[in-house]
Amino acid sequence: MRELYAHPTITTLHNLYGPSEDTTYSTHAITNPTDDRTPIGRPVHGTQALILDSELRPVPLGTIGELYLTGLGITRGYHNRPATTAERYLPNPHGPGRLYRTGDLARWRPDGQLDYVRKSLPEHMVPKQLVPLDELPLTPNGKVDRNALPTPTPAAATRHEPPSTPTEKLLGEIWTELLGHGEIGVHDDFFALGGHSLLASRMVSRVATRTGVALDLRLVFDRPTIAELARSLPELPEHTEQKPIPRLRRTLGRS
Repeated sequence: MRELYAHPTITTLHNLYGPSEDTTYSTHAITNPTDDRTPIGRPVHGTQALILDSELRPVPLGTIGELYLTGLGITRGYHNRPATTAERYLPNPHGPGRLYRTGDLARWRPDGQLDYVRKSLPEHMVPKQLVPLDELPLTPNGKVDRNALPTPTPAAATRHEPPSTPTEKLLGEIWTELLGHGEIGVHDDFFALGGHSLLASRMVSRVATRTGVALDLRLVFDRPTIAELARSLPELPEHTEQKPIPRLRRTLGRS
């Protein structure tokens, strides 16, 4: 970028970022040749950018998370690819419309611009726990004193309570099939156990197949535990048989 600014006819460089799924351009920045990193800027008019963690919660300022986009430019999905559409286009738990999951990692800068990081991050670099501090301890020369940082307190474990009602047991069976976990409690979070949007879509489909109830996919994000989801379903009888999927017959037409 500095080489471009060195050209005598170039006075301003614009940096535009955006996937085709958001009608090409999503953010815009007027670059500064003195910046060590070129930001991708701020969302353009009609677009909102969110930096979220794996549970679709906003991350603190400066923390790396996944970039999601929402707004007027979000497209409907992928043609004839419903599974991929369900995985990348999600209900927006923070407002109207849908979220598009870019797969890009980014963070908010203190000046309100987005700093693009990269497409992926090694697992060992993803923080497992965030500890809020009023201020960072510093050494006499002004650097962060890592030895003075507090030891993170392990998060309180969610009490394990197995499914008890027929509805909870049915949801537990479906979660076990999808997530591969042997013992799932009614207060365990679907996404903390490894669930994602595609598995959530499959869960909604299996619930509909076995109960005849069409769950709204957004409920999985709003109520990600068995206990919460069970309250959105009618209470099932003690012995619920899975409804068989009818076999389709192929018929040959005559020309």
